[in-house]
Amino acid sequence: MSSIYVGHGAPLNAVWDTQYRQHLSAFGKTDRPEAVVVVSAHFEQHIPLQITSAEKPGIIYDYYGFPEEMYQLTYDAPGSPHLAGRLAQLLEQSGRTPMLNADQGLDHGAWIPLKIMYPEVDIPVLQLSIPIPRDPLELYRIGQAVAPLRQEGVMFMGSGNLVHNLRHTFSRMAAHGQGIDGFATMPIEQWAVDVDDWVKEHLDDGNTEMLLASPQKLENFRAAAPTTEHYDPLYFVLGTMSPSEGVSYIHEGFEGGSISMRSFVSQS
Repeated sequence: MSSIYVGHGAPLNAVWDTQYRQHLSAFGKTDRPEAVVVVSAHFEQHIPLQITSAEKPGIIYDYYGFPEEMYQLTYDAPGSPHLAGRLAQLLEQSGRTPMLNADQGLDHGAWIPLKIMYPEVDIPVLQLSIPIPRDPLELYRIGQAVAPLRQEGVMFMGSGNLVHNLRHTFSRMAAHGQGIDGFATMPIEQWAVDVDDWVKEHLDDGNTEMLLASPQKLENFRAAAPTTEHYDPLYFVLGTMSPSEGVSYIHEGFEGGSISMRSFVSQS
């Protein structure tokens, strides 16, 4: 099964009619997994690694100040205690001590893209936490540890944004007198394009070593990822891919003038 990285952007992508939504929806019609395991920017926990394990995890409205319709949305995907156990087993075999968490719901970085891709709500969904403290190589190795489940029809999904600096974005929107309605039409900044292009170049070349060194090698990394939780899922996804795989792009573009919505899928 494929591994994917999704730029999830604003929660309002759940209701906006955009090219991004159209592209994710089209992808969901072509790749249909037995289950999805998500590493999202919005599920960070101190070690040990946590795995959602409820039969019905439910969703979390982990966003604030949005229109009422955003709090009426649902995505009642099933969980899979059996798959949670399989994930835990593989992580234990790799020398880690994971913890099953039956109380954790799906955050918006997981359920909103999945609601677009798989609106039928019939595919089991689990989440694996980003460990604190974090390290690119450790996230990559966690991906390697669980990658065998791809052979059983499990899709691994990283959900974040390759450029994600909300303080900068909101400051710039305020300077332009823009509210949320102008989020999708803000002029795109060249520095953000340069960061996005750098990642694309190394994805295209299969240069995993350089991508793992992004904090040291990528100019403007601190501006793109002042906190790294939206970038971190990339390392995990790369770990789930085999060295012979490339990528193809589900969507390319920006929101808010600098938030990269680049989304890709592994390609044999």
